[in-house]
Amino acid sequence: MSWLVLIISSIALGFIVAASFLRQRFQRDLSAARVEIEEQQQQMDSIIAEARTDPLTGLANRRALDEELVRLFSLKQRKGVTFTLLMFDVDHFKSFNDQHGHQIGDQVLQILARNLKSTLPDMDLVARYGGEEFAVILPGTFLKDAVCVGERIRKLPDLKSVGTECFPDDQCELPITVSYGAAEGIDGEIQDEFLERADQALYAAKQAGRDRGFIHDGQESKPVSSASVSAS
Repeated sequence: MSWLVLIISSIALGFIVAASFLRQRFQRDLSAARVEIEEQQQQMDSIIAEARTDPLTGLANRRALDEELVRLFSLKQRKGVTFTLLMFDVDHFKSFNDQHGHQIGDQVLQILARNLKSTLPDMDLVARYGGEEFAVILPGTFLKDAVCVGERIRKLPDLKSVGTECFPDDQCELPITVSYGAAEGIDGEIQDEFLERADQALYAAKQAGRDRGFIHDGQESKPVSSASVSAS
């Protein structure tokens, strides 16, 4: 009888050892699979981030801007959220490039992008719209308040010293200024119409002499006045 108990005990012990081995192997395989999944997810996140990022400035690109506007227009339709778009353009940038070359021009865009990003909170999307044009989406912001943001950016001391940063041994002959247009989302409006209004305001600012801001109130483009900024 004792030998039977011994055999059964040996078999049971073998099962226990085998089960322990299989459990450890399963845990190792599971851990390895988890690491592989995390690495693949990180790679996917990196690919998505690169697809939504402007390579020169590190800002969001036009695709990211469009995606954010789709989200905000959906929220406006469902919940009535408010948002405003600021469109900035570097004044006389073509002349600057012609005089100093595209490499220096790229440095100017990078400096401007850095200043925009550091001036605004993370909740605001800052994007390079194309060329020397930048866009800022201000969620939860009315047009009158967005104008204050636009003026603060336009008057940034760092913008005036861009030439010194690009030319440490010689003052830049062309001052760096920006013009901007602002538009607030309107009920029943589609995304393309919204972008067009902001662009019309920007065009009006440049036509009026540059280094200034214009708004589009849904009817027409109007200059930003010191009175309207003070009232805000």
